[in-house]
Amino acid sequence: LIDQLTKFQSACRDLALRIGLVPVEADRGDLFDPNQHTTADPNVKPEIGTPILETIATGYIFQNRLIRPVIVKIQTPPEETQSQQLSPSEPQNAKWHLSEFTEPSIDNNKTDSNF
Repeated sequence: LIDQLTKFQSACRDLALRIGLVPVEADRGDLFDPNQHTTADPNVKPEIGTPILETIATGYIFQNRLIRPVIVKIQTPPEETQSQQLSPSEPQNAKWHLSEFTEPSIDNNKTDSNF
């Protein structure tokens, strides 16, 4: 059964290649190109030329047109990693105490026209 499934899978891949569907992957160390790659995290906007760490999902080209970019994990610069851990407005040793915060006062007689 395993042999038959392997042959069927191989035949499907051969057919896909013959009609023009080509899988595309990125190797570790390749440089990020937004025309061919995308990141798994949509909030990350890497610069062109950022090194790629790994391919998360294969991309595909169909008849010389990119139909799905390669989804990759990129290398983050050390200074960006540090800035994410510590924001510039908060020193590393900053400690907050609950008494520093006050509850907002609620005045039931006032109405806010924005609501």
